[in-house]
Amino acid sequence: MIYFQEQLKFYSDLLLDRNYLWKMKLEKKFPINFVFEQIYNTALTLDLRSIFCSLAFTLYVDHEPLNPKVIPNLCRVFKSNHLRNQPSLLTSAEKLQSLDQENLTVLLENLMKIVQFKKAQITDKLRDQCAGIQDDQIIILKGETFLDDVLFANIIKLLSKMARFDVFTILNKNAFYYRLLYDLIHILEYEKSNPGISYVLATTRGIYHYYCSY
Repeated sequence: MIYFQEQLKFYSDLLLDRNYLWKMKLEKKFPINFVFEQIYNTALTLDLRSIFCSLAFTLYVDHEPLNPKVIPNLCRVFKSNHLRNQPSLLTSAEKLQSLDQENLTVLLENLMKIVQFKKAQITDKLRDQCAGIQDDQIIILKGETFLDDVLFANIIKLLSKMARFDVFTILNKNAFYYRLLYDLIHILEYEKSNPGISYVLATTRGIYHYYCSY
């Protein structure tokens, strides 16, 4: 198993910087639906699922026509015959035609569910641990480790890259972008050394609630 994990990681590293020669070879060995399904296959170890997460990015997300969406702080508008003759950038609809829309949509939906589940875990634990406890007791509580998870870290990295490549917009899932930010705020506010503070912060701000539907 360790050898297999190292081999998968090696394949993922080979594909860095859009190495298309290796991409053509590895696509035959690792079909897109197989790679994506292993990310949320709970029968596998977290480390192995995490490696499949990296492979999914380098093999099926980090490639043309997807490119980072650069949002300038300042722009200058000017006329140029040279620029006017350059080919225009692909639109979202044109990009969609060359992407595996179905599998990417399923991947995005399942990654969002994992983030939502992590948020629900933290929310429910804080409620069970802190609700009804006096202020002098709540400050000495110790919480569980929810964020020491290599798979979750890689999932957030993959979602971040997908957002940077504008995949949310291309797949017509802009609502997921706002949901991701909302859930991550709750998750990153959690402090295992002071769960009581996390609970008080959430309840005081009036945003402490359980599951939210998409």
